Amino acid sequence: MIIDTHANPATKEFLTDPYGDLVEFSSKFFRTTITPSTIEHMLSDYSSFGIERVVLHNVNTSHLKKGPSPTNEQLRTLLDKQPDRLLGLCAIDLANFVSAQKQLEHAISDLHCLGLKISPMLQGIQPNDPAMNAIYDTCVKLQVPLFVDWGNSAIGINAPGGGGVKLSLNNPMWIDDVAAEFPKLTIVGCHVASPWVEEMLAVLMHKANVFCVLSGWYPRMFSAELINYMDKRIRNKFMFGSEYPVISPSRWIAEFQKLEISQETKDRVLGLNAQEILKISAS
Repeated sequence: MIIDTHANPATKEFLTDPYGDLVEFSSKFFRTTITPSTIEHMLSDYSSFGIERVVLHNVNTSHLKKGPSPTNEQLRTLLDKQPDRLLGLCAIDLANFVSAQKQLEHAISDLHCLGLKISPMLQGIQPNDPAMNAIYDTCVKLQVPLFVDWGNSAIGINAPGGGGVKLSLNNPMWIDDVAAEFPKLTIVGCHVASPWVEEMLAVLMHKANVFCVLSGWYPRMFSAELINYMDKRIRNKFMFGSEYPVISPSRWIAEFQKLEISQETKDRVLGLNAQEILKISAS
């Protein structure tokens, strides 16, 4: 079973509206036009890709002040289009931590989201800020994973001042602090954490509760060191994620299959690791 653990809902409410003029800068960087579609079109794409499960990420973008941030209720509506295939990560507004904790509990208990997604640089928060501890405690209590962006991003790229986005907030060493303080919290770093790839690999090697989704990068861009860790040293730590629709899942998989790595590693990255780490059933 192939599982894409990082896809963006392709509707305008999630893909373009929250980012305002930053979409144009991202489009130029990717040399493509980022155009919203429908959830039906997205599901059709994934059927053609042969991907059985898809994890949709919601991100709270209120801090950017570029457009309306999508709600978890909107996410649930999309998930209900094909609940046997779609899983979702909720988002919370970190401007008020008491309210954020209630949002998280509602999203998990009532909306049945798989876990929580935060983006430090988009939400203006350093992950090891003590103010976040109640959020992490709640994830542990609810037994849900925390997905967190690390590394560079195309959001705000080449915009004046990067659109206000501060890259340093996405340093994976902040995640190392969180993992040490919350050993029962399953943490999944999203993307290859450039320019801190060595730090990312060190955290993945050292902390048993930290994992990585290889999203936002095509496999041809993976460094030799990353491939070595993935294939030889910590093959249970990595999961396939595309960053759909900006990254093509079918092209990602085709490039990945060409890597000179073991079949066991390929099977693990494409699905087995996600089944184990995220407790996703094959049925």
